[in-house]
Amino acid sequence: MWAAMDSSRSPLRVDSRQDGSNLAVVEVVGEIDMTNGDRLEAALVAALSTAVTVEVDLGGVSFLDSTAINTLVRMHNRAVAGGRRLVVTRLQPFARDIFEITGLLTLLQVRAASEGAVAERPSAP
Repeated sequence: MWAAMDSSRSPLRVDSRQDGSNLAVVEVVGEIDMTNGDRLEAALVAALSTAVTVEVDLGGVSFLDSTAINTLVRMHNRAVAGGRRLVVTRLQPFARDIFEITGLLTLLQVRAASEGAVAERPSAP
């Protein structure tokens, strides 16, 4: 017998910060699933509207489902279409396994750590 899914939201925190016009960092902590994936999407849409590069820091994510995967793929496509970049950073081992199985490691740009604002600043002439 199937149990009804709890309609309450899973614990998720999404914090965004802008480092100049070139870089936005979206830090995600908690569980990403169908009850709260809209919050991740809203943060990424906002960040992609203002920054050239958006880093999605998943270091604090303890669970993700197909909602997170779908959101990241759609936001990657949005970034590419707009001439911007979406970069995923700090994947936990379980998330790296999911990214590998689903092919996201080849589709998305994934880094072990954030390069931060210093890497995104243009060099002096």
